[in-house]
Amino acid sequence: MPSREPRRVPCNRPDCDGQLIVFAVREDTGRTVPYDAEPVDVDHVGSTGCHVLIEGKAWNPVRLAEHFQVVFELPSIDRAHQLVREYQHHRPHLHLTTNTEGERP
Repeated sequence: MPSREPRRVPCNRPDCDGQLIVFAVREDTGRTVPYDAEPVDVDHVGSTGCHVLIEGKAWNPVRLAEHFQVVFELPSIDRAHQLVREYQHHRPHLHLTTNTEGERP
């Protein structure tokens, strides 16, 4: 179930070299958060902490599966998780505030 692609813009931080990001409103907090524009592979360990972006909203995958199970009256949570896996997952766009020695850049 693909959704509309969010608008990609370059990050304005000089240390990001113009990496493309997208903005979405977190479903749980209502805060607007930047996400890496490139989706991640949900089968990869690095997908932990990612969100599913659907029409400007960022969903935690577990909460989205629970939402799908109720809204679509699915027979099992496993089926809901299968549906969530069909959507692209995006990692929050973060900047390190310290280097590996604990000093600010």
